[in-house]
Amino acid sequence: MNILRQDILNNVWSKPAYILSLLLRELAKPPGERLEWLLWFDADTVIMNPNIPIELFLPPSPDFDHVHLLVTHDWNGLNNGVFPVRVHPWSVELFAAVLSFPNYSPSYELVFRDQSALEQVLKMPKFGRGRTLKLPQRWFNAYQGKDLKETSEPFEMRRGDLLVHFAGVGERMKRMAMWMERAEQRLPEWEIDLKYSSYPSEVREFWDEKRVEMKALKATVIENSNVAKTLIEHSESELNVGGDRMEDKERKIAEDRVRGLEQVLKTESKKEAWAVDLEGITIATAQLSDATAPLRDILSKIRKETLKDAYTAIFDATQCLIGITSHNSNSDSNTIHHEQQIEEIEDKIERLREKLQSTQEDNLDVKGVTGEVLDLVKAYKDLEIVVQRERFQEAAISAAHIAISGSQGGGNTDEGNGDDGESGGGSESQNGSEDCGGDDQDQDESNHDEENATNNDGSTDDLPSHSSPPLSEKGHPRRSK
Repeated sequence: MNILRQDILNNVWSKPAYILSLLLRELAKPPGERLEWLLWFDADTVIMNPNIPIELFLPPSPDFDHVHLLVTHDWNGLNNGVFPVRVHPWSVELFAAVLSFPNYSPSYELVFRDQSALEQVLKMPKFGRGRTLKLPQRWFNAYQGKDLKETSEPFEMRRGDLLVHFAGVGERMKRMAMWMERAEQRLPEWEIDLKYSSYPSEVREFWDEKRVEMKALKATVIENSNVAKTLIEHSESELNVGGDRMEDKERKIAEDRVRGLEQVLKTESKKEAWAVDLEGITIATAQLSDATAPLRDILSKIRKETLKDAYTAIFDATQCLIGITSHNSNSDSNTIHHEQQIEEIEDKIERLREKLQSTQEDNLDVKGVTGEVLDLVKAYKDLEIVVQRERFQEAAISAAHIAISGSQGGGNTDEGNGDDGESGGGSESQNGSEDCGGDDQDQDESNHDEENATNNDGSTDDLPSHSSPPLSEKGHPRRSK
């Protein structure tokens, strides 16, 4: 036991100074010779039951090895009349901070002097988060009842309890004398054996509850971290989609908030759950959410535009397929039907339609839908071009055959056949120009391709000239004998 008998500093500041000196003295010893914990008693305490071991209240190892200070609270807040503190470098830093608090915060009003300084220091993340734990006051810092009588109050002395503390009471010496007289009588009803006291069950239940709280804390850390990670992913995705429509200043703030939250998560992920700054994660998450708020209206407009483009693409592709299949079913020519390409386009239409129907507008995958729309448009446009070219070639070949047949007949018949050929060719060309939408651009392309397909004399580069063998009645060349 160590007793402070002389003042080290002015007034009550000798207490934290003396505790600091004891901690330094113990830490100067080899690890095997050090005390593990110190238990501080103010001078206005009386031990009532020496059968209660101090170790009973210490945090169980290894679950709570991170706890270095055990404190109790009364109606005024922290009371540091009695408390255990672990012999650890953290404890040295704690009491050094308490001693220096008046110098670094001279304007702060310390109502209870060193006790208030300790309470303020424990609010700092370095000292309060996870390292300090509040225990039931009655365990080792109980106050007196009236006239040596025990009560059911959670902060007052009961028979078999460790001690009684006379903090801030009137006639302190008189009251202490009564309780000291009772303690010196060593009455068995007050010096109860540990196993018959309420301590074992209370302590066991307390630490079991703390284990449950630790488990819940870990779950909360994981949940908050996942929420933050999801927000980062969504924010990055939204910035990629609509960031270019934001004001430069707003976009920069949002990007900075993304990086800030990423850094917070990176830092906190290295810590144990009890040491994680949940408040810091919550604040950084809220800041990023606020910074990306202007994106919500922008993305709503983009989603509406994307939906409109998607349904337009579905309509146009459907019309294209209707035109192609209708032409193929009514045509007597050998036009290729492109069944495989048509089936692929139909599959793309169905996938896009299902995606639009199964997704709420607010959750629309803008980039994914846009990609599918572009893929669908390209597919039906490519097929449209191929079919158009085939129809133009078909019309050109038909016109050339008619022209060749007419030239073989000669005379008036040739002139009549020529007229019929022009009429027939024109009719076939008109039929061949029925595309997916009947666009002027496609009609211009039809005329251009037809001009390239036929020469001025009505023949084609790929067909026989006028000197070719005569055609049979079915239009095929006769074989030479």
